[in-house]
Amino acid sequence: MPPKKKTTEAAEPPAEPPAQPTGEEPSKDKKTAEAATLRSKPSSHPKYAVMVKEAFKALDSRKGVTPQAIRNYIRKTYPTVDVHRLTYLVSQALTKKLGSGELVRLENPKLPRAKKYRLAPKFKEAKHKSENADPNVQKEAKPHKEGAKKSGKEGTVDTTGIDI
Repeated sequence: MPPKKKTTEAAEPPAEPPAQPTGEEPSKDKKTAEAATLRSKPSSHPKYAVMVKEAFKALDSRKGVTPQAIRNYIRKTYPTVDVHRLTYLVSQALTKKLGSGELVRLENPKLPRAKKYRLAPKFKEAKHKSENADPNVQKEAKPHKEGAKKSGKEGTVDTTGIDI
């Protein structure tokens, strides 16, 4: 085996960085400046939670919608979306919506691992009392009907002889 050649770099001392004049701040690297401009740009698409909800409305299915169908819809509708992060961000949006009760996960006994989601049925929201209502005013009593149901214990006969 022939001997290794000596490198000239090892013999030379390292170059000193250029001295900066006092009073000036060091300039940022080009990479950090570009990254800052990328972060400050507003995205050309809505938030992923909004896009997922829109996908559910567009892909309305009785059997539910798979995450893959949601991703395909978002890719077609919003081509500026980052494809590499789409899977993660859609799954995060689905998890949050499941936790808040907006979505329901459908279970298929034949395919227990199949993930299908559907919008939750809307529940009746409790009516809030208006703030201007006077708390001292009593409500009018409703007249009772004469044929109202009686409790079940009053008309029953105890055959065991034990007092209830």
